[in-house]
Amino acid sequence: MKHKNWLATLDLGSELDRQTLDSYLARLQELESTCSQRAAEVESIAQGERYREAVRTLSAFKGIKTLIALSFIAEIGDFRRFSPVAQFMAFLGLIPSEHSSKPQASPGLDHQSRQQPPAPTPGGSRLAP
Repeated sequence: MKHKNWLATLDLGSELDRQTLDSYLARLQELESTCSQRAAEVESIAQGERYREAVRTLSAFKGIKTLIALSFIAEIGDFRRFSPVAQFMAFLGLIPSEHSSKPQASPGLDHQSRQQPPAPTPGGSRLAP
């Protein structure tokens, strides 16, 4: 809020610049008001009988609040279609995976490590590649 107050009192040296900035600030206020109204509508929908329990359950997870919970509910529909939990987590993108047309490399190896022989281990023995 302080930065908006500062912008509103800033001397720009030109009446045209002042009018332009004031119109931007007025539009920003309108958009913030609209966002607040929509957020209140989302909260109201979330408290309805249809969504209340699912939103409460999903909101128990760190980082998930009402809007994200309702988004999950709308996208997923019937949660029972995911039998193992891992399937559900993968659907949400919570399990990292790679889908690539490149040939699969061994996990943990990069380009340089494939070109160099394994380093000797203490005691002079080498690990099997």
